[in-house]
Order: sequence, then C-alpha cells, then structure tokens
Amino acid sequence: LEVHVTAALLVTASQFAAPKAIARGQSVTLVSRSEGMEVRAPGEALADAALGARVKVRNNTSRRIVEGVAQGNGTVEVAS
Repeated sequence: LEVHVTAALLVTASQFAAPKAIARGQSVTLVSRSEGMEVRAPGEALADAALGARVKVRNNTSRRIVEGVAQGNGTVEVAS
C-alpha cells in the first residue's frame, strides 16, 4: 500500500500582481515624443500602476489630468 501526501499550497492574488512601477501620489515626469522632439513636464500619479500599465497623472504645470503608460524610471509616456 502506497500513500502519497502532497502539501497544500495557498496562492493569493497578490502573488500574481505585477510590481508597482508608479505609486499613487508619486512625483513623475510626463514625457511626450513626436517627430524627433521630446517634451517633459512634472506630474503627480493619481493611482498605482505596474510597468506598461495605463495611469492617470495630474500635470503640475497645467493642472490637467492626462493618461499615459507607466515606465520603469518614474516617467509616464503620453501620446502626442
């Protein structure tokens, strides 16, 4: 008689979540590129975001809310 026992493993949703690239309230740099030109502006992230995820950011200069893609270096790339 053989008895096989396997260990129970509890896996939570947080173990599958991508690490944050941007945290809510973090100061970020908004970057927009078009035809060889790059424009940068300071902003504040309005939500957490994983690398490559879309995130809303308040432009500190214009106070407008824009949406862009979270980058790994504290920048958010917005479409031009």
